[in-house]
Amino acid sequence: MMGKHGLVTWSDDPRQCYDNTIRIIQEAEDYVAEQQRGKRVFGELKVPALGAKEREDVLAAVLPTIRGAVSARKHAVLITDDRPKRPP
Repeated sequence: MMGKHGLVTWSDDPRQCYDNTIRIIQEAEDYVAEQQRGKRVFGELKVPALGAKEREDVLAAVLPTIRGAVSARKHAVLITDDRPKRPP
């Protein structure tokens, strides 16, 4: 479950509605983390990850086009982050 993707909460107060949404998303995240402990959630790796140099080459090739598309109406700066995920 991701915020803004099909989750709807209600309240008479906007702040309470927001807090409800965040709470439910956190509960879902906690549930998924608990259920996946020690399990492969998405199955086996089908395509190996690119190495650092290959990732840089692909990004250098496609990012100018993406930046142009997303900056057509408003200037944008694209940032990529391929650092390893921090442990929970």
